[in-house]
Amino acid sequence: MFQIGNMVVLVSKLIVKLRMLFYKLISSSEIFSLFVITNGTAKFKRGFSGYYTNVLLSKIGKIKSEIYFNKVCNLVGIFENQALKDSFSWKYYSNIGILLHSTGDISKSLQFWCKYLESKEFYIQEKGLDKFNIRIINPYPIASTIGNVGHLDGFLKLVELGVISKQKLVMPLPENSAIKFCNEHFVYNYLSNYIEIIRVKKLPRVIRKNFEPLTQFLCGPLRLEGRIYPYNHTALSNASKLWELENRKPLFKLNMDDLLFGREILAKLGLPRDAWYVCLHIRDDSFKGSESFRDSKLHSYKIAIENIASRGGWIIRMGIKATPVESDYNFPNFIDYANSEFRNSRMDVFLASQCVFFLGTSSGLYTLALTFGRPILLTNYAPMSTAHLRSTDYILPRLVKKRDHKTAYSINEILTAPYSLICWPEMDQYLGVEMIENSPEDIAAAVEEMFRSLEGKLSSHDMESYDYIRKISERYETLPGGYGDSMVCRIPAFFIKKYS
Repeated sequence: MFQIGNMVVLVSKLIVKLRMLFYKLISSSEIFSLFVITNGTAKFKRGFSGYYTNVLLSKIGKIKSEIYFNKVCNLVGIFENQALKDSFSWKYYSNIGILLHSTGDISKSLQFWCKYLESKEFYIQEKGLDKFNIRIINPYPIASTIGNVGHLDGFLKLVELGVISKQKLVMPLPENSAIKFCNEHFVYNYLSNYIEIIRVKKLPRVIRKNFEPLTQFLCGPLRLEGRIYPYNHTALSNASKLWELENRKPLFKLNMDDLLFGREILAKLGLPRDAWYVCLHIRDDSFKGSESFRDSKLHSYKIAIENIASRGGWIIRMGIKATPVESDYNFPNFIDYANSEFRNSRMDVFLASQCVFFLGTSSGLYTLALTFGRPILLTNYAPMSTAHLRSTDYILPRLVKKRDHKTAYSINEILTAPYSLICWPEMDQYLGVEMIENSPEDIAAAVEEMFRSLEGKLSSHDMESYDYIRKISERYETLPGGYGDSMVCRIPAFFIKKYS
């Protein structure tokens, strides 16, 4: 009996140790997925900070706000102590940055993101790893979500502009298993023009031993011409601005084989020859589960769809496993490509690269259109701190209001922290606010303004409104951690007037 009791104690201790090891692994925003690559398995596909954030914040985000804040402070203290003991200290600083962001304390969050980059750079120089002139691009963020293509597009533009030092970019794949990317066709036929995709064993042993410090954290801070941009989207907005100033073409252009392939499938989908179309992608809970601050409903786009059709255009619904269209919705000129037999990664690339514009939401599929330089209108968008699009693109923000209040905050307020930072469901609970979906009328008005922009029919009042909102975004630091940076993209003029 005594031996059985000892065995139970030993097993219990072992379980605790294994659990602690697991949480130590996922507490790093980069190391877990790199561990997976080097050990030749691809079962774990969420090797980036979002996974850690979801695990941690989902556990502490459903409690009262004051307890939440205390829990975050305790965890920050734990991570700070660990950073002092670990030569890989930057992984703890990144987690502290995420935690503080979740409370709306962007100022302290940015300080730790700066520490993250500085400690990583110091380690690379101290170990002499800079002599290899190589950066590892972790494949798992690209595999787990298509939205990270936008981060990669901005990073590649900054490299091409010479704002980030040019180094050999390598994406290592595990030896004994395959990684299923969100869009295989884009990775292997387009991204591979800028990044060498190789099996991990082909890398020198010294590089394999130093995967983590040499890995570029796509969503993390960047150093541009000597200055640290701790908030990644602020750096991406700079990429958009500088790219336009030099009048550069998109990094990617559809090849002829894909063009012919896409036209053939369009005919099978029922699109008339020489017809034009708008891509429509509405995030719902059918693919990655529900996120209330990002999900939207198809019926809210009915007026906009009818307006596009009245102009002679077609609407092609994008996505994977999208919620089927209800039988009582009879949309004109509407193709539910997302649920068709023809949906595949190659056709996704074609459609996004050839649309008149991409009508999307706070979901990453629009980044395919971004990489090919197509105009973009994002609706029901949050958070505004990630508004990194180009000067002719539009973002229609979600409004924010206090719970139990009827009146929404003004547009100036939703461009200001902490409301401009809400990017997890737990965060709006902590702040005691709720996000309001755009009305069907506002979505339709935004689409109409996009058409006026494409047709060169914007008024002087429209242009003044765009300039006004850029000045507001600079004043209230909508894009955090910059150097007097303003938003580059537009908020529709009608929306500015309506909600100022």
